[in-house]
Amino acid sequence: MNHDFHHTAGVLRTAYSGKGLLGIRFENTQDSVTAIGAAWLAGIPFTVFPYATKPDIELTEWPDVKPSPLPESIDPESVYAVVATSGTSGVPKQIHLRRRQMFEAAAASVRPHPGTGWLLALPLHHVGGMSVVLRSVMYGTNVILQDAETALKTNTDVTVASLVSTQLVRLLENLDFRTHDRFKAILLGGGRIPASLIAMCRERNIPVISSFGMTETNAQIISIPLEQWRTAPEGTCGKVMGSNVARIREGVLELKGPQLGTPDAWFQTGDVARMDSDGWITIETRRTDRIVSGGENVDPEPVEEALKRIPGVHDAAVVGVDDEVWGQRVVGVLVADESVTDEAIQGILKSGIPNYWIPKEFRRVSSLPRTSNGKLKRAEIRELGLNQG
Repeated sequence: MNHDFHHTAGVLRTAYSGKGLLGIRFENTQDSVTAIGAAWLAGIPFTVFPYATKPDIELTEWPDVKPSPLPESIDPESVYAVVATSGTSGVPKQIHLRRRQMFEAAAASVRPHPGTGWLLALPLHHVGGMSVVLRSVMYGTNVILQDAETALKTNTDVTVASLVSTQLVRLLENLDFRTHDRFKAILLGGGRIPASLIAMCRERNIPVISSFGMTETNAQIISIPLEQWRTAPEGTCGKVMGSNVARIREGVLELKGPQLGTPDAWFQTGDVARMDSDGWITIETRRTDRIVSGGENVDPEPVEEALKRIPGVHDAAVVGVDDEVWGQRVVGVLVADESVTDEAIQGILKSGIPNYWIPKEFRRVSSLPRTSNGKLKRAEIRELGLNQG
């Protein structure tokens, strides 16, 4: 699919240059792709609906103006986008991403074959989806919008795709699924990736590259090198990319380099990890409390608060349990009256929190283990989520 990025960038320069943060809000995905690429070329910082912060001006239709010339150069330290993420408290954070971060990430990433493109299968308000568009703009390749199974099996214009493990599991449910001969790689992220999933892809000759990234690192910053997709150690998410460096300090992964907002300072990811002598990094726990289900971050505290507001629920904890399809599934561990059914709880939650936050199942207990100062003992509760029921 062709997107007229340069012409639209000129239009945006005429309409919005110098007016602050641009909010991109289109129902049509093709229009959103074009707007993101054009804003990058025009040097206009943007945010994509649902917005991380209120924009200064909103783009919902194309302005009817003549295009202006594009800038000859744009400060690499300037902010290109403001993206939302969630902190461990469940309060969304605004991450200001700089052009330098995207340049570094793009330089180190796998590239589609010349004349082909990247399948867009991730949400555009997440940095992973934005990255597909912006890397394609920088590579001069195409952004391709199509259902994943058809694209990867038959569309030879698609040679790279970014997916989360949930999407890949669903593709592999079709025992005949294979990628076409020109296909180069699936970049797989979105949390812990089951070893069985990687083994299945290797058996079917489907090139899958495990990776690790977050909003603060402008998407993937650790990845398996393409030439080692068959031979990388089991469970690894790869090696640190480009000019970035990694270390494990007190068991936690820390990163430093040009893909970080402050490139000369160590950034603590909060992820428990290990790194071997060859630089292979394995994430043991995707943050201590955070759950990553189907590529979406779920913080337990706001879900627990919603549960405890339900009549008959006296105490609640939410944990992630390893799952072959979702990476992790959300499980609620409850102290609750027997008369309050799981189905009733899920129905009430649907009116107040996002669907992917809602526990897929519940365990009932007489009390939740807590420390002397009242904090939940999540490691013990996770065992309850696994073993009770």
